Order: sequence, then C-alpha cells, then structure tokens
Amino acid sequence: MSTKKKKYYKSDGNGVSTPTRGFLLKWYDGASCAIKYDGPFFNEKDANDLLLTYLKNGVCSWIVEYDY
Repeated sequence: MSTKKKKYYKSDGNGVSTPTRGFLLKWYDGASCAIKYDGPFFNEKDANDLLLTYLKNGVCSWIVEYDY
C-alpha cells in the first residue's frame, strides 16, 4: 500500500494552483439515519455559526477542516 497522500489544489485564477482552506459541516439526520453535510465553507465563522444553530437544536453535528 502506498503511504503518499493526495493533495488537491484550487486554481487562483492565474493558472497556478494554491492550497485553500475549507470547512464542511456534517450532522446526523435521525429521520433518515444518515450523515449529511453542508458546504464547503471557505469562511470559518460561517461554518461555526451554522454549527451552533444545529447544536442548539439538539442535532449531533461537527466541522471537518480541509486544506485543499
């Protein structure tokens, strides 16, 4: 098995790829017994605001941070 990790980059408009920080909000939907997600968010505050909304409503939720 290979131990190399894949790196994904987003174009910055100049043809040069640069790493971008992103966030996904995941939560457990009890009605469908599935994990769902919202995003990606590129602003951490937006992701945290939505996370707090879900948590205040009693929904199990979390944020996943990506460097891509």
